Amino acid sequence: MDAPFPRQMGSKSNHALSLQRHLHDQMMSQSEFCDVTLIVDNVEIKAHWCVLVSCPYFQSLYDSGLVERFSGTIELNIAKSAAVRSALDFLYLGNLEISYESVPELLKVADYFQITELKKVCQDYLYSVNITTDNCVQICLLCSLYDLDLYTRAFDFLRGNLPEIMQKEDILSLTHDSVMSLLSDPSLCYVSQIDFFNFVVRWVQFEEKSRIVHFEELFCALNIHRIPVKILDEEVAKHKFVNDSEKCLDSVLSLKSKYSAGLIQEDSGTRDVIIVTGGSGDGVYFRTLFHAFPFSECVPASAVYGFIISEERWIELAPMPDQMEKHLMTYNPQGYLYVYNTEKTQFNLNNNLHIYKYKIEDRTWTRDTLLLPGGIKNVKVLSLVCCNSHLYAVISCIMKFPSKRPPEEQWDYTTVLVEVKEGRESVIKCYLFRGDYSKAQISSQIVNNSHICILAWNHATGKEKIRKIKSPSPKFIMYDTVKEKKLDQSKGAYWDNLTFRVENDIFTCRFGKQTAKKFCFQEKHWMTLKEQVLSPLPEDPTRQEFAQYSDGANLYVFGGRDPSTKKLLDTAFKFNFDTRQWTKLENMPQALMNSAACQVTMPLDEVRCHINCPHCLCDFKGRKHQAVYDIQNHDADDDSDCDYSYDDDDLNSDMNYDEWGDYLDYYDPYEDWW
Repeated sequence: MDAPFPRQMGSKSNHALSLQRHLHDQMMSQSEFCDVTLIVDNVEIKAHWCVLVSCPYFQSLYDSGLVERFSGTIELNIAKSAAVRSALDFLYLGNLEISYESVPELLKVADYFQITELKKVCQDYLYSVNITTDNCVQICLLCSLYDLDLYTRAFDFLRGNLPEIMQKEDILSLTHDSVMSLLSDPSLCYVSQIDFFNFVVRWVQFEEKSRIVHFEELFCALNIHRIPVKILDEEVAKHKFVNDSEKCLDSVLSLKSKYSAGLIQEDSGTRDVIIVTGGSGDGVYFRTLFHAFPFSECVPASAVYGFIISEERWIELAPMPDQMEKHLMTYNPQGYLYVYNTEKTQFNLNNNLHIYKYKIEDRTWTRDTLLLPGGIKNVKVLSLVCCNSHLYAVISCIMKFPSKRPPEEQWDYTTVLVEVKEGRESVIKCYLFRGDYSKAQISSQIVNNSHICILAWNHATGKEKIRKIKSPSPKFIMYDTVKEKKLDQSKGAYWDNLTFRVENDIFTCRFGKQTAKKFCFQEKHWMTLKEQVLSPLPEDPTRQEFAQYSDGANLYVFGGRDPSTKKLLDTAFKFNFDTRQWTKLENMPQALMNSAACQVTMPLDEVRCHINCPHCLCDFKGRKHQAVYDIQNHDADDDSDCDYSYDDDDLNSDMNYDEWGDYLDYYDPYEDWW
């Protein structure tokens, strides 16, 4: 009978484990088979060279031929004997028991002996530790000292809970460079400057002899103009460290003198903020047909961002309840932001419109039902404005006008200005334009918080349709909300793709155009300017569908889309009307187009946090995560009543406007025809 093929028999893993334990037992019993002795804190630990050389430190020591190799004795002054013994246990067995208290010494030994696996085990243990305000500083220091991957996570926690951690003792062990990095971090603006000042004082006092030389540099890194005047005078200016430094004292006295002379004003506790909301955000970017025809797929956005004018930085507010691609927005000085979704118009037989309202101080979104006047249908909201603390809407609709015609022919298109009465039927304040303005381009400007100025283009009236007028004049109506009077200033009016306010005058022009039109509010007439009001944008000058806002002194431009590549843009610019210069602002947090923009006044506490505030990002503690959405669902009731169409039979037979589009196809509204 033939012998079977030879095979490997036995258990290599069991044998290796048995040998491993046998060697470890020899080390623990200080056996005579151990051929090297480590002396740590006057404690002798016997081991085997064959095991120790598995780590680079002992391998290099053995290969160097130093006296330790031949004497068999190595003296170590790096750590406590317990940590060294634990490291040896790991070399013998490949595992060990770790506690939070033992990690610092183990990392010290692992780093000195160059035991990479032990260092990784310590890091894995730290990952399992719940980072708190009591241990984050020590974890940050360990990660920084031994280059552990956990550093970013621990340091972000420290930055996100800095006011509380600054009151603890272990943060005083931070280095000068670490303290300076905290003071110069723009995202930490949620921490008050007086808290930073007190922390710097405590940090210097902790080791005053060696750290006092750094006080001047750290103090100058503070924004002392953000410290209340009373605290600046009673605490900061009188502190010993400040008085001992000529530079620090001069900066404080200079600031106090500016306050006394009225050159600067004490912080009012509020900030002017330009709100940019919604629009179309980043989608999937495609290129087809060998990159010949680029296009982008964009998605509606619900983001609400704020640009703080005085600080030129972005913040983020609570997102809108719905994603909105095209919407209208305005602000009531009483602290409410109104947003109307034009792409999801909810209009029913009860003349109900729904509008979102955001109370800034309470961070609460609600949805109100707005009752429109009776006797109108096919409503489209063209503009939404707040003036003189009242909410107004420009709406295009079909109304019944008394005439000698049959009743079914008395319905006609018109555009009206209504004052929105929340909770009760809104009131028509004036009739603006006769004709179909449902697809018109409308620009509404507020002057002196008393006058609503409405400029309209791309309208169609029955007479103009019949006569085939090639160049109908734009319409410009002023409505005095105080005297409740309407003034038609359409004579000489002009429409261009940019309409904005400069002080109390209304301008309309384009970027880089050598002429412009201006409506003089004081003299109440239009005039032609043969000068370049707006120079071309420094970047992407052909951008389209951007958001714009003018505060009377500056024009702000946000985002938009590159018409050639279809790429969404996140750049922002400011044009000063006095200097005629563009300034590039901090990029938007998100690339957007078709956004709405308006200016609001917000309490300082609501704008304190940076767009990348670590406190807001830490466990969702930010104000945007604390928002309340008190939205009642009206959709179920509305679905049965919604009527988005109209019957042509209800209109005058002469009012068929399909041919009006033919005129718009060839007419260029930007032609210098005046």
